[in-house]
Amino acid sequence: MLLISVLLIYFVVERPTLFGQSFEENFVSNYEENIPDDWHTIQIKDLGLIAIPNTLEVREDGSTIDIVNKGSKAIIYELSNITERNSESNLVIQQKGLNEASKESFSSYARIMINIYNLEEGSFPKRYEKLNLSDDDLEEIKNKSLESLNEAASLWNVEFRETTIEDVQVNRMNAVKVTFVRSLSGNPEVYREQYTFLNSNQMVEIILSYRINESEMWKEDFSKIINTFIITN
Repeated sequence: MLLISVLLIYFVVERPTLFGQSFEENFVSNYEENIPDDWHTIQIKDLGLIAIPNTLEVREDGSTIDIVNKGSKAIIYELSNITERNSESNLVIQQKGLNEASKESFSSYARIMINIYNLEEGSFPKRYEKLNLSDDDLEEIKNKSLESLNEAASLWNVEFRETTIEDVQVNRMNAVKVTFVRSLSGNPEVYREQYTFLNSNQMVEIILSYRINESEMWKEDFSKIINTFIITN
């Protein structure tokens, strides 16, 4: 929904001299030591690794929640006359128990979505190349993001607030981070955090969200999850 990719022409790339493969190899070789106890590692096909606590699970293809979600999304996009951006690969992580549709699992809400968009080689900076975004660049991206959010708000009766945007590093990989709070038709407010990574021929989105009234349950773990992410391809 956040059309950050449209603004890539504003990125000024600085090639790093100290970061790179040696850090990545060391991080991966010591990966299990870098994640909290009782967490498990998820292999992201054609991308890399991320780790999650035992309160979360990977959504299974063909599970009830998967079928319902895909069906609902298709209907919504058809009715709204909007074309969804095509992702070459995606992964959904959710609160544990949803795959089996256990009653208890529906009492909470937590999501991590990983989307991979593949383009031609060299379309983007490499993941270790710094994105030197000026204040004007960030303001421009924020304005474009707000335009997209406002368009969605008018269609879905969603309210967005507290939007922030910044240029960050995650395990020495450069990314643009966007955060906001959303509420939908009187439902509990949801905190959403989105990271956009660039990697030569890939744009990778990692979107983390949970209900604000359940922050005590999810906030600490979600702040750690993003720091277990590494691109290895």
